[in-house]
Amino acid sequence: MMFSLTALLVWMAASARIGRVLVKPPTTARMAIVIAVAAVGAAATLGVPETAVAVDHSRPQGINGQALADRLVAATWLLFAVATSVVAAAAWPVVSRRNLRQIAWAVYGFGAFLIAATIGWSILFGWAMTLLGCVFIAVTGLRNLDWTALGRGIALYTAGTMATGVLAALSIRRLTVGAQPVPPGEPGWFWPGWQLASLLIAGGAVWIVIERWMRARLLLRQIRALHRTMIKRFPEVVAHEQTVSVTELKASDKVAQIMDALYLQTGGGMELAAAGVPARSVTERAERVARWARNPLGDEIVDARWIAPPEGLSPRGWVQAIARAFERTAVDRKSAVAQAD
Repeated sequence: MMFSLTALLVWMAASARIGRVLVKPPTTARMAIVIAVAAVGAAATLGVPETAVAVDHSRPQGINGQALADRLVAATWLLFAVATSVVAAAAWPVVSRRNLRQIAWAVYGFGAFLIAATIGWSILFGWAMTLLGCVFIAVTGLRNLDWTALGRGIALYTAGTMATGVLAALSIRRLTVGAQPVPPGEPGWFWPGWQLASLLIAGGAVWIVIERWMRARLLLRQIRALHRTMIKRFPEVVAHEQTVSVTELKASDKVAQIMDALYLQTGGGMELAAAGVPARSVTERAERVARWARNPLGDEIVDARWIAPPEGLSPRGWVQAIARAFERTAVDRKSAVAQAD
């Protein structure tokens, strides 16, 4: 069951990468990631015991005494290393975008030769080439780590590649001592190790998409109360023909609707001398706007200068700060009412 589930998750990641290529320019690096994740998906599929048995039955005698499924598993992981090497090459400063395509074709051509040699000649040779590719990829990945969404994705992908390299080295050791490859489904750590490597690579390949989705979901929950209040007050900011279902786009639409409603509440962008100069502190500024958004007829006076995003802050981040302050004003109001009672 775990083998099939792993293969399914990896193929879902490959599908997500294909979708990204369809909506964005299909650059050499993006296409290489699609090939790499698809190769991991093929390797995970061959790791399903029933699939491996069916492949072996298609050629019962194997190739040079080695089961066909074992050779294909080694070949698919080698394809992963070849394709990811193209992505890794793009990360080096000496490689320009203009010559990356030529480098990619050279790498793919050499990789095709290596894969053919792995299937028709030696699994040991294939695992050795995979190990060399994983070392190059790991070094490149470790050079490009940082605390961003892309950096976290690279960290996961690099961890999966390093695990692949370790498992390739263990496969080389097993073959050099004359031991037979472990069949899929056999107890032990070998195949679960490949599953872990596959999931890390798949997760790293789509981590940016996952993190953006999680951030959009968090933003939708945080701005729900503020959005409901402002839309009830100014329903005209909502386009009734909108049927957006993508979480990230929905979050962007609601942020825009809140900003439009705040603009309308200021009187269409009026500037008032009584409002004063906007506070430099983002927190103080957001709290004042939030109190005014909750009660525009209260003591707070806000004009268009106050609702404009502070310097260095995006509209999404600014609306998120107002929404947090809006929630705090609700809590403070409830506390004041409770004390009065």
